[in-house]
Amino acid sequence: VYCDSVPLNPVDEQAWNARQVSFDELLTCSDFVVPMLPMTSDTFHLIDARAISKMKRGSYLLNTSRGSVVDENAVVEALNQGHLA
Repeated sequence: VYCDSVPLNPVDEQAWNARQVSFDELLTCSDFVVPMLPMTSDTFHLIDARAISKMKRGSYLLNTSRGSVVDENAVVEALNQGHLA
């Protein structure tokens, strides 16, 4: 699954066995969430306490974006509560 504003063409989706989903669906269905986004006013703390609470318990969050795309305090809290692996 992937969440992107630019959809893949059907041939690539089939070749990669991919399916485009909404951001919320991505959070709730994935064992691994890997944001790969530029830091903008729209992406600042995109992964916050609300987003993390929608993630499956025990899922992994691997931030490959600029640090402030993810709210570090929310991640620490989720780790302390055992919500994130």
